Amino acid sequence: MPDESLHYFITPPTMFLPADGLRVSVIGVDNDWTDQLGDVLETTMPNMPMTFYHLDEITMDQWQWLYHMAESSNLIMVNVAKATLLEITIAMSYIGENKLWFYIDTDQVDINLVMLLNTMNANVFTSSEQLVSMLRAFIGNE
Repeated sequence: MPDESLHYFITPPTMFLPADGLRVSVIGVDNDWTDQLGDVLETTMPNMPMTFYHLDEITMDQWQWLYHMAESSNLIMVNVAKATLLEITIAMSYIGENKLWFYIDTDQVDINLVMLLNTMNANVFTSSEQLVSMLRAFIGNE
């Protein structure tokens, strides 16, 4: 991330709901991926302030915070290979809503799960480039 940014990264137990901008829940503990996702979204929507909610370590006792942040978010981004079963269950409660997006690392995620997500018409992406294309189409910039 650049030193000067409109982004905030929020981890438990902090509760922060910004007055404006995009609120993004990142599910699946992978700090490098979270940073990369922030960079991609900042490049795609450079003038929009963004707040990212994420866990910085795998823990089962933060699910209430994760659920509340997901409920308050405009986007939920799930790294399927890094998410716990509980985190995927929380994310799946938003299936059918356009705010839920799944990142699939094809080397780590079972092909049957990929087919299931595609059958459910979920928003699935496998690379930063694909995410950018999908988001631009989704928000009407392409």
